[in-house]
Formats: sequence, C-alpha cells, structure tokens
Amino acid sequence: MCNLNNVHRAGLGGRIPSLAAMLAGLALLPTTLTSCGGGTELALVAPYITFVFRGVNGPPDAPLQFIQLGLQSADIDQKKPRGGIESGSLSTTDAGTGAGQQLASIASGTYAGGDFDISLPSATAPLATAYSGTFSDADTIVLKPKTAGLATFTLVRVDNSFRPKMHDSKWTGKLGAGMQDWKVSFNTNPPFDEDAIELLTGSDNLGNTFSGYTLMRRIELLRSPGNTRMSGRMGPAGQTPPVSDTFAPAQTIKFDDGSSLTRD
Repeated sequence: MCNLNNVHRAGLGGRIPSLAAMLAGLALLPTTLTSCGGGTELALVAPYITFVFRGVNGPPDAPLQFIQLGLQSADIDQKKPRGGIESGSLSTTDAGTGAGQQLASIASGTYAGGDFDISLPSATAPLATAYSGTFSDADTIVLKPKTAGLATFTLVRVDNSFRPKMHDSKWTGKLGAGMQDWKVSFNTNPPFDEDAIELLTGSDNLGNTFSGYTLMRRIELLRSPGNTRMSGRMGPAGQTPPVSDTFAPAQTIKFDDGSSLTRD
C-alpha cells in the first residue's frame, strides 16, 4: 500500500503525472471570488498547474488523519466556468503511522465556478460516497459530506514554493496578552521537514510543552500545562500560482491570541 507521506516528499507539491502515481492534482484555482446564491462563484476559472489539496481531521490533542484530494477535468483545462469532473481521488491515512488508509476514486462530478459536487460510490467510512465542495478562498476548499454524521474537511492547496520546515527550529517572540518574552523550540515527529503537514513537539523558556501540527501556512498547537489551544498563520504569504519550485521555509508565526514568533 502506498504511503502518503513518502509520496508527498517525492514531489506532490508540483505537477502530478498520473492518478496511478497517487492522487492527481486540482486544476481549479479561483482568481476572484464573489458571493452567488449562498455559495462561491468564480469570475474566472484559471487552468493553473494541477495541485494537491491536503487537510487534517481532528484537533491537535486527538488521533489525527491526513486527508488528500485531487480532481481532473478537461472542462477546467479548457477554462470553462462550469462543467464536468471526470476523475480524481480522495484519501485518508492515520497521521504518523500511515495505517488506516482509505482511498476512494471519484467516479463523476460537476463544478460551477468555485462550487463542485463529486461522487465516490466505492468510499467507506470515514469517507462519504458524495461531497459538495466550495472554495472559501483561492487556496482553501471546504468539503462537506452528503451523509449525516461524517466529518467536513478543510483542505489547503499544497504550494510547491513553501514548506513549514519546523524540525530543529528555534523561534523568538511575545506570548499572549502579557507579551512575555517567548523562546520556543520545535521538532517534527517523524523528523522530516519537506511535508505540507508536519507533526510537532516543542518546549519554551516558560516551562510549557507543545504538541500539534502544521498544514502549509497554518499551525495548530496544544500548550501544556493548561491544555491551551493556539491557532496561527505562518509567513511569508504565498502566491497563486507559486513562482518558484524551491521550498522557502516559514519565517514568522502570528497566533489568533496576539502571540507572535520569528525564526531565529
């Protein structure tokens, strides 16, 4: 069985040669999003290089699953604002182990601007046999199951010019409302730093320890003691489509609570 982590390190951030090589990329990337009938509609469908979209199912203090999506459509390639989706794949795998993999082929689908529907009749739980998808921005898909009780996935475009690269990294900044001086060290588990998703451990100068993950420019942490959740975004900002095939590492982190870090 194919290990998604190994495949991803081999180059899923770039162009995908075939579905047999594991999960074709997505050629539907919006340039302008506007509200339309309660969903999102594209002013233009741009046939950029195909990309993989990835996500994480579960909070940082629970067993996690990696999610991966790819779609293929000749209509998208021809810049049609709406049309059919001929093929693709959706998969899950248990984070850190590669076990528990589910891989379902997309049998058919349709799209209209930034909204789409896909059918996966061979899927079994935790995957649904049908989903509706919406681009919330140019780099993010919200994928909702059409079966009650199954998870909604938030998926992020895998940018082939950026990786978090958090292994053996050191950061300096300010923590929380008190703006305490903050020094943090992170490592990844397993210790690689070429993936869009990295599982994190860490510690700081204030006696805290961390667990969590990165998903491209997003970071989710659990700080102990206290089991405090911290969500943040990493810089530099990306571009759509990316302008380089050289992975640039994260340099800054800004958390929702006002905390911030800069790589040493």
